[in-house]
Parts: sequence; C-alpha cells; structure tokens
Amino acid sequence: MPALGDAEFAEIRKDAEANNLTKALSVLRRYRDDVRDCIRRLESAKLDAERHPSGFKQLQFSVQAALRRIDMLLPAMTNDEQVPFLEVRKDLDETNRHLIEQLFPGKPPEQPQAAKPKE
Repeated sequence: MPALGDAEFAEIRKDAEANNLTKALSVLRRYRDDVRDCIRRLESAKLDAERHPSGFKQLQFSVQAALRRIDMLLPAMTNDEQVPFLEVRKDLDETNRHLIEQLFPGKPPEQPQAAKPKE
C-alpha cells in the first residue's frame, strides 16, 4: 500500500498542479477505496493488530502520509474546490483513527486535527 499510495499521490499532485481537480479527486477517492479494501482484508483474516501489527502498521503509515499530502494540496484551492477533498480527508482521518485503535487498543485517542479550509 505505501508504494501504491506514493504513485497515486504523484498523480494527484500532478493533476492538481495542472488544475485538473476532477481527475485528482477521482484518484484520491480510488486511494481511499483501496485503503478500505485493505482494511477489510486485514480484518477478515482475523489478525490481532496489536500482536501482529505489520500489515496494519504499514497501512496506517500510508494513510497518515496521505493526510499530510492532502493538507499540502489544499492551500492552492478555493474553498469550494476544497470541499470534496476535505470529505475524502475526513474519511481517511477516521480510517487512520480506526487503525490506531486496532494497533493500540485501550489507549485514549488523540483529539482530531481537522484541516481548515483556505480563507
């Protein structure tokens, strides 16, 4: 997943810089869907993320990097352009929290750091 995330975000960044936000958003949504599919597969394998963290940890690192990359794209967009990207970011943030809870059950979750739209 990390290598796939790198490739997809290179494409997203290129599309965003070319002002092709529709295509960038499409690739971002595909990444989110790939992450969801990975989680389903990991959880269907009935693995204990706390005892066997490797797949969960790699996925969490990839999602965390994705959140940072999205945050770097947002300032170049208008508020209206940011809205769908922020929706996907919210989904990925919730996924990131879910993965952390799987890896560290019983630990209090961090407070959310919501991305703020450009003013």
